Formats: sequence, structure tokens, C-alpha cells
Amino acid sequence: MRVKTLISLVLIIMIMSLAFGVIFSRQIEPPTRPAQKPLQRPVYLYSLGGTGGSSGALNQPMAVIRHPDGNIYVADMGNRQVKAYFPNGAWAFSFGQDGEGSGKFTYPYGLAVLDNGDLLVGDPSNGTIQRFTKRGVFVKEIIKKEQGLKPGLMTRAPQGKVWFSDLRQHQLVLIDSEGKVIKRTGPKTGLKYPQGLVAVGRENILVADAGNFVIKLLDSQGELQKTWDTGNETRVKNMVRDLELDGLDRLMVTDPLMGIVRVLDGEGKEIFTFGQQSGARGLPLSFPMGLHIDNTGKIYIADRGNNIIQVWGYPAGSYQREEK
Repeated sequence: MRVKTLISLVLIIMIMSLAFGVIFSRQIEPPTRPAQKPLQRPVYLYSLGGTGGSSGALNQPMAVIRHPDGNIYVADMGNRQVKAYFPNGAWAFSFGQDGEGSGKFTYPYGLAVLDNGDLLVGDPSNGTIQRFTKRGVFVKEIIKKEQGLKPGLMTRAPQGKVWFSDLRQHQLVLIDSEGKVIKRTGPKTGLKYPQGLVAVGRENILVADAGNFVIKLLDSQGELQKTWDTGNETRVKNMVRDLELDGLDRLMVTDPLMGIVRVLDGEGKEIFTFGQQSGARGLPLSFPMGLHIDNTGKIYIADRGNNIIQVWGYPAGSYQREEK
């Protein structure tokens, strides 16, 4: 009897030891799956504009920007208007008409949002930059035709200022919210038909030098610091139109002729491209022009050839942009 009891006790102890061992081993076992990394390649999400005779249909969209209140504004060159869309993609309203003068456009192109929410619209054909409320009400003309400038694409700069490309004098111009010219880049930069530009930090500026097929980095004085050649292995020059920095320290550049967006690293080396992938739910990009990335990682592309705004992005929670 004592032997049976002793054997039973030993078996119970062994079973309990194994059980505790399993529990303990599970507690200290390292995870077998690595932490999920942010998705690196954007995917097509949806489009704005579409076709047909609706009020929200686009005709040669040139630039796009998302307002802090969520609405998306598009420079609709073919219709001589700026069109606004709700965050869900539905058309909200339009403003502007063909011609010269207050609230009129011949070639609406550059867009920028001021600190107070007002919208700037550049028109290289009329030689003007006009200021509107976010509802499309004309406020004033801050750059006038008599100044001899040809405003192209624009970007916000620190302290409420705005940089814009001057397509006539091949320079960049820094202005305040009232249109006062603060700074111009000098001829030493060698710019030729500068297009898209983006502020880097508090001082520097990146610009797509379309005439020279390169991207240039300029310092706070407008002096050239670095040039990124867009030529590939066969030395074929790639077109550059608009550019933006994303929250993963990558530079995205639209290439209208190739119908793609090029993604570059911090040294200007191409990482990958997107916009022509087979099997995508959206149309392949056709002459992509303006580019804008919001603080959620959504990428808005003015697809001039398809008369739409293509929106690309990332699955929820896989992208985080640090606001500067």
C-alpha cells in the first residue's frame, strides 16, 4: 500500500512539474513572428473627378492639395476652375471662370493653403496669384500681371510664407501671405523651367528642374547645394514635374512622359516606381502632373491624361507621418 501511495505521489509531482514547466516556458518564450513593419509600397485606393457631364468632372487637372479641414482642391485647367471635393471624394463646389481679372483663370495651376485657411491659386498665363477663402470667395490678387512673373507650382514655407516657381525668369520666389516678395533665387542655380518644389526643414528647398531633367537642393539663400541626376543606366533623361516628401523620408516625383511616380531615397537613388502596375484597380497613370501627400499618408496625383485625381495610400495603421 505504501509503495502504491509513493508511486502515486511521484506521478502527481511529475505531472505538476511538467505543467508548470510548460507554463513557464510559454511565459519566457520569445515571439516567433517579427514586429510588423510599415508597408513600403503604396496601393491604389480610389479616384476623384471621373468623366461625363457632371459638375465634378475634371478636364486636365494640373495640381491638387488637401486642405486642413479635409476638403481636396484641384486646379482644373481645362474648365478654368478650381474644384473642391469632400473627404469622401464627392464633388462639393467649384469656383472661377475663363478670362482675366478677379476670380478668373486662363491657366489655373499652382495651389497653396495659407495659415488662416485661405487658398492661393497661381495662373502662369495671366501672370497672377489670387487669394480666395476656402469657400472660393475672391479676396485679392497678391501677385499681379504687371510684376512680370509667371507663377507655376507652389509650396508652403515656414512662418506663413510661400515659395513658387517663376516659369518666365527661371527662378524661385518666396512671398508672404500678402504677396510681398521676400527672396528670389539667383542665376547661379542654373534653373530652367522649375516646376514642383517642397520646403525641407526650415531653410532648404527641393525643386524639380524640368528643363535640365534634374532635382536640385537649394539652401536658405537660394544657393545650389546638391543636384540629383534623373538619368538611368542608359543615360536617358527622365522628366520631372512635381515632388513631395513623405513621412518615410522618401522623395516622390511625378514623371509625366513615363506615366509613373518615382520614389527616391535621401541620396536621390530610385527605390521603386508606381502607377503602371498591372492588375491595379485604378487606371495606369497618364501624364501625371501635380502631387500632394497629406499627414495620413494618402498620395493625391493629378492624372491629367485620364482627367481624374488618383488617390494612393496604405492600409490603416501602417503609415505614420511626423508633422514638422
